[in-house]
Amino acid sequence: MALADAGFYSFYMIKEITFSLSEFLVPILGAIVAALGYLVKQQKDEIKGIQSQLSDKKYNVYNEVISVIFDIVKSTKGLKKQKENDLISKLIDIRKDLYIYAPDNIIRKFNEWQQYNELQPGNSKHILIYMDLIVLIRKDMGHRKTVIHSREILRSIMLNSSEFELFMESLDK
Repeated sequence: MALADAGFYSFYMIKEITFSLSEFLVPILGAIVAALGYLVKQQKDEIKGIQSQLSDKKYNVYNEVISVIFDIVKSTKGLKKQKENDLISKLIDIRKDLYIYAPDNIIRKFNEWQQYNELQPGNSKHILIYMDLIVLIRKDMGHRKTVIHSREILRSIMLNSSEFELFMESLDK
């Protein structure tokens, strides 16, 4: 009987140790999970902060891209004096910032516009390429489902519809 009691006692001790071990592991595992959760949240918050800064930088450079066309319109209407050197300097700064912050499709469209300007300096079709660039910028800034086309943007930039129609006719020639 003493042997049977010893076996029972051993089983009871193993069960007691197992129970004590699980009581010990649960809080430790809980603490580990909580710490990992905290680290994940910290990283997620850091990523959000970086994305917010990137969005602000994109907004600023995109605003500069769009302001170029408005500066040109103001200059042609005599509302603002625009020196060619100032415009070239502004475009260089824009290009630098685009390479840092803009996605590939916007960089490619900007390069296409500049190449078209260099190869055909007197041709006004480059303006439509620039309007395509503005549409891409709108999409990158969150208007992914935009249905506005480059010609609609150009029409809104021009002062009146007759000016727009004359411009479009000049492109067809």
